[in-house]
Amino acid sequence: MAARFIKGAMSCGLILLLAGCTGAQMKANAIASNTRQLAVDGQACIAPALNSGKYENIKLHTSFNHLNEITHEQLTDNRYISRDEFNELKAFHAEVKPCKEKFFNDYGNLFPGIKLALVKLETRGLKSNKALLERSITWGQWNQNKFSNIDQFKQETQPYFSNIQRGLQIEHQQEIAVRQQIFQAMSAYAQAANQANAATYANRPVMTTCRNVGGWTSCISN
Repeated sequence: MAARFIKGAMSCGLILLLAGCTGAQMKANAIASNTRQLAVDGQACIAPALNSGKYENIKLHTSFNHLNEITHEQLTDNRYISRDEFNELKAFHAEVKPCKEKFFNDYGNLFPGIKLALVKLETRGLKSNKALLERSITWGQWNQNKFSNIDQFKQETQPYFSNIQRGLQIEHQQEIAVRQQIFQAMSAYAQAANQANAATYANRPVMTTCRNVGGWTSCISN
């Protein structure tokens, strides 16, 4: 009975041990979740400005939500910014500035190693905005600058994020190795307990009880 109980307890423990996520996997899930939430919060912050109806002229030339929403026509738009669009764009940037600052601050806090790259990203964006407002570049060129700016940011931050991924992979593998060692130790313990119980059962004293009923003798051994 004791051996069966130990074996059952061991089986449950092994299932829980092997089925759970590693600490590295939970960290990776948390990073992904926090990153997605930053993007959601950022879009929610600028949504009132975008939906206010005050910036319809400049919304015709670009997307302020996602780069993949910028159309081919907008990328090849050879028009320069008009006076009304100039005023709209300046007003829009002023209204969403707190949202942008919060996003950059939160993103930098989540990934401290990319703060310099974020500063460079912002500097390049401001330079492109200035060129658009000064009519040095067209709307299409301004949109193209958005893509090249993000591409450069990705290149600058790739080593940092690769190190994070590599570190999590190593941590995951190490934890799996530790779990495997625990698994083997628990299996060996369960096997030893079963063998000890079997030996105890085999070597125990045998008691025989006999009864005589009606001239017949019946014996039982325990």
